[in-house]
Amino acid sequence: MASGTVERKAQVRAAMARYRLRHPDRVKASQEKWKADHPEEFRASQRRNDAYQYAKAPEKSADKKLARAARLAGRRVEKISRTKIFERDGWVCQICMEPIDRTLKKPDLMRASIDHIQPISKGGHHTVDNVQASHLLCNLRKGNRS
Repeated sequence: MASGTVERKAQVRAAMARYRLRHPDRVKASQEKWKADHPEEFRASQRRNDAYQYAKAPEKSADKKLARAARLAGRRVEKISRTKIFERDGWVCQICMEPIDRTLKKPDLMRASIDHIQPISKGGHHTVDNVQASHLLCNLRKGNRS
């Protein structure tokens, strides 16, 4: 690719960015109109984006699912940092009291997991005070029991 083409593409991207900054209302209206006119394409792009985000950071997707389930159940929801919970609990499973190996990844059942002390299905909230570090296997065995 010629350097002139690369420079031109950079200029066009910069001009588009300036336009988006100056006219956010127009850009938003244009996006909303496109979504309304192309619902199938929009849903497909959302699914592709969701799959990409999951592949990039599966634990964040799991956290979002937990928070959404809590909101749908009418429970209180706080933003929870998994790392802070594991550090707070000293990377020790609060169910079996054995250490959690932070290097384990999916599909290993002994990987780190977040457990709700009082399950959301039993009236618990998705808050820092109601979650603890656990092994995934311990969490699955515990189920929705307190």
